[in-house]
Amino acid sequence: PGPRRLPILGNVFQMTLDRPWHLFHQWSKEYGPLTYLNIIGKPIIVINTAKAANDLLVRRASNYTDRPRNIIASKYISGGMNFSISSGERWKKMRRVSEVQLGLKSLVPYQDLQTDQAIILAYEILTDPKNRAKHILRATASVILSLLYDQAPLKSLNDSSVNLMDEYLHKATRAAQPGNNLVEIFPVLEYIPAYFSKWKRESTADFRKFSSMLEEKYMGVKERM
Repeated sequence: PGPRRLPILGNVFQMTLDRPWHLFHQWSKEYGPLTYLNIIGKPIIVINTAKAANDLLVRRASNYTDRPRNIIASKYISGGMNFSISSGERWKKMRRVSEVQLGLKSLVPYQDLQTDQAIILAYEILTDPKNRAKHILRATASVILSLLYDQAPLKSLNDSSVNLMDEYLHKATRAAQPGNNLVEIFPVLEYIPAYFSKWKRESTADFRKFSSMLEEKYMGVKERM
């Protein structure tokens, strides 16, 4: 069940890019735990309850491990190296490698780091509640950069790595939102030369920018080993 759809266009005019989860919540009251949408031929199922999510994505995980193909976010901006890439041998290898350092058994050594950042975050929110979103971003980025690249804990957001990480997440998220890019609706547009494709030029430049930052971090760790 889901809201009425227009021919060909589907629910494209009913969607909102500003906090769409509020709209999904309203629809859930009318259509139940699963809501079916169609954005210009692209089917979407919105899972509205924890029980439905657990039944489908945990108990039947093997049936739903794959991801829809996203040309800009998964192929161009991330160079095909995003963890959200479609399920396959490459995805399985990436998961096995990450399990060594990020699996449940490997998380114990990181508890002190997380505890320290949690205490600092609580203090920041208590003393400056208006900027709580920035404090949460700083604490999250600090844990990630310390864990992955052995970087000293961040004292502020005035760090180029944080800004680039935030920019990457913002652009990848927008690129993955249904209806945002014509190439996701008409995949044949991918084969138009970059000279005539603004999205291709911009996403390719973004990949070079983001990957150079990650390469710099990686080489720094390698030199210290």
